[in-house]
Amino acid sequence: LGTEQHLWIGTDNGLNKLDLKTKEWEWINMTDGLPANEVNDIAVVDDQVWVGTTKGLVNFSVNANHFNRKPPAILISGLKIEDKDTTVMSSIDLNYDQNSIHLDFIGIGFKAKGDISYQYKMSGVDKNWVTTKSRFARYPNLALGDYLFEVLAINEDQVLSAIPAMVNFSIHPPWWKTWWFRLLAVLVIGGIVSYFVNARMQRQRTEQEFLDQVNTLKTQALRSQMNPHFIFNALNAIQKFLTTNDREQAMRYLSRFGKLIRLIFEQSQKEKISLEDELEFLNLYLDLEKLRFMEKVSILLSVDPELLDISDEINIPPLLIQPIIENSFKHGFLYKEEAGHLKINFSKNEAYLICTIEDDGIGRKKAAELGQSELKDRPSSGLKIAQGRLHIYESDQVDVADESGVKITDLYQENGEVCGTLVEVKIYCKDFENIEL
Repeated sequence: LGTEQHLWIGTDNGLNKLDLKTKEWEWINMTDGLPANEVNDIAVVDDQVWVGTTKGLVNFSVNANHFNRKPPAILISGLKIEDKDTTVMSSIDLNYDQNSIHLDFIGIGFKAKGDISYQYKMSGVDKNWVTTKSRFARYPNLALGDYLFEVLAINEDQVLSAIPAMVNFSIHPPWWKTWWFRLLAVLVIGGIVSYFVNARMQRQRTEQEFLDQVNTLKTQALRSQMNPHFIFNALNAIQKFLTTNDREQAMRYLSRFGKLIRLIFEQSQKEKISLEDELEFLNLYLDLEKLRFMEKVSILLSVDPELLDISDEINIPPLLIQPIIENSFKHGFLYKEEAGHLKINFSKNEAYLICTIEDDGIGRKKAAELGQSELKDRPSSGLKIAQGRLHIYESDQVDVADESGVKITDLYQENGEVCGTLVEVKIYCKDFENIEL
């Protein structure tokens, strides 16, 4: 139904009024005095609007204002923590096990006659406002942290409360999840770990020091087994020259022997010596052996040229090669009637220093038959000592395969007879890693 100023529309949910000048809508229903929301007929007589509903007839002035512009009040009427009634306050502190919250609220609008809806939001949980007709909100399992609950009432004309009702919640962690406890736990655990790590490192250092002492004592013991043997042979040679009145040879031998003894004492106190010092020692020793054998044995000591230039930078265990060479004289040449030949060579193979000692003596088998060896085909004590010292020396090296050692090979003629012995000494030299060849 239309008039000059208003348009009236009847619906099943009330009466709608449109102001044709301002274009504003107004909704009139039972809350405004209609007997029922179902409108059957409308009539405007003079300044009165007559509305027929399913429950009766009602009239009111054309200019009557039915729009409810007053914001409804909102109140949080009840609070339950873990289903226990709790006094509502603006800020509430809770323990970690008090995280189930139930809130009751109510909006007050005198004209609305109960037709009020609500919007609420819990910061940290709800991303958007929740709209509902219910008068409660429940949060059964809140995480640790701080929250702000806000609720608004909405009247029948969709006017919101001016100020929301609010409650702040703080759910605190248990003591074992607090920062100070975690810091204390880290400090305690760190202290315990540090104690055991330091204790283990100290134990390892003690064990390593003990092993170093054992290895040092082993090495000194092995040297002490070698030195008297050689000294005994040298003194016998000097005695032989004296008994044959060969004073010149005796004095020459004695002078070189004294120098050799000095070198033995000096080198026996060291863990390592340079290859240059080892070659000096061996040359002196071989000169004495040639004197002792009256030039019966020809000796060739050779060193690969690439090693000569760096012989002062390569370090090896002292007094290692001499006992092996001594075996050639003791077992290979002592009972050989014709002249003998001895070849000694130093070379490099990757990270290893290789020393080969080759003689054309009578061989190990015949030496055993002549009683020059304790047991047939068994390495002499000199070879065993050298092998033991190399094992100790290698155990101190890092990331070294068990390739060092002493290898003995019997040499044969075409007719199958033994014609000498070849000994290969393989020594790991870490110095090669830092030397440019």
